[in-house]
Amino acid sequence: MRNQNILYVCVNDGSDTRVIKEISTLSKEYKVFYLGIGTKSESSFSLEMTEQHILISGSHKSIGTILKLVWQLILLLYKFNFKKVHVVDEQLYCFIFPLLIGKRVTLDIFDSYFLKLNLPGNKFYLLKRIIYGLPRKIIVTDENRYSLLPKFAQEKAVVIPNVPRFAKYFKKRNTNDYLTICYFGSLNKDRGTYFLEKLLHYDDNIKVIAAGWLTDDYTKLFVNHPRVTFLGIKKQSDVNAILAEKGDYLLSVYPVNNTNNIYASPNKIYDAIQTQTPIIINSEIFVASFVKNINIGYVIKNSLNIDFEKLIFELKEKRNSYSFNDKLVEEYSWEKYETKLLNL
Repeated sequence: MRNQNILYVCVNDGSDTRVIKEISTLSKEYKVFYLGIGTKSESSFSLEMTEQHILISGSHKSIGTILKLVWQLILLLYKFNFKKVHVVDEQLYCFIFPLLIGKRVTLDIFDSYFLKLNLPGNKFYLLKRIIYGLPRKIIVTDENRYSLLPKFAQEKAVVIPNVPRFAKYFKKRNTNDYLTICYFGSLNKDRGTYFLEKLLHYDDNIKVIAAGWLTDDYTKLFVNHPRVTFLGIKKQSDVNAILAEKGDYLLSVYPVNNTNNIYASPNKIYDAIQTQTPIIINSEIFVASFVKNINIGYVIKNSLNIDFEKLIFELKEKRNSYSFNDKLVEEYSWEKYETKLLNL
C-alpha cells in the first residue's frame, strides 16, 4: 500500500538518470512528490511516476530561483504530511535544512560541494556537523566517496552505486573503418568535448554520438560538427541500447582540478559493463584503476600530455580486446540496491 507521502527535493528537472531510478524505486512504496528546478518537457521522465511534479523555472545557480524553491517547499510542508524527505546534494540542503528539522531526512550526495572545494574528511567540521548531522541517513555513490566523509557521518552513510537497471543488450562488434565514440551525460569542454574535438581533427575516420545536457557554448558549437550526431536528452535505457549497437567506446574523462572529480563515481563505468562497450577514462581518476584491473576499457596515461596519433592507433587496435562477463552485469545492476534504498 502506497499510503505514505515522501518529498523528493532536487535541483534537476527530473531528467537525471540517477533521479529517475530513485523515484521509480521509491514510488513502489510511497506517493512521491517532486520539487525541482527547470521546466517540464519531454525529458522530464520522472513526471509520470510522481503524485505531484513541481518545477521552479530558472537556474539552480540563481539565488532568486532557490528562494522560490524554498517558498514552494514551505507551501508543500504546510499542505501535506511528509514524514520522509529525500534531498539531493549538500548545497541545496544548506538552504532548506531549517524547514526540515524533525523530518526523517535522507541526504543524497551525487556531487559533493565540499569535495569540489577540496575539503574532504573533517575539514570545515562545524558546517559539516550541521549538514551531515541532521539527516537520518546519507547516501554516497561508492566506497571511495564514503571514506571522504567525516567519521561521524560515515556511521549513518550507505553506499548505493550509480548503476543502471538490468537489461540484456546484444553487443554488436563493429569491424568497419570508422571508430564510433559515444559521449553521454553532462557534456562540457573539460568533460570530453575538447578531447573529442582533437580526435576528430587528427582522424577523419572517427565519429561521435552525443546525448545529454549541453552545459557550455563550446559544446553547443561542437555538436554541429558534421561527424557528430547529437540526440538530445534520452533515457538511460535508450542511450545504452545505442551504445551496445553502435559504440566502439564510451567516453568518461574528467578534469583533475578538485577532489570531487578525482574521486568521481561515473555511472558510465557501469553502463560500459552492462552494454559490453569499453570505456575511455583518464588515469588521474581514482576509479581508473578498477577499469584497468578488470580490463573493461582504455586508460589514458597522462591526460595533460596526450599523443593523439598514438592514442587513436591504440583505440582502433584494442577496441575488441576487452573482457566482459555476465557476473559483472548482475553485480552492478540497480535492482540489487533497490531494497537498500527503500529500507532507508
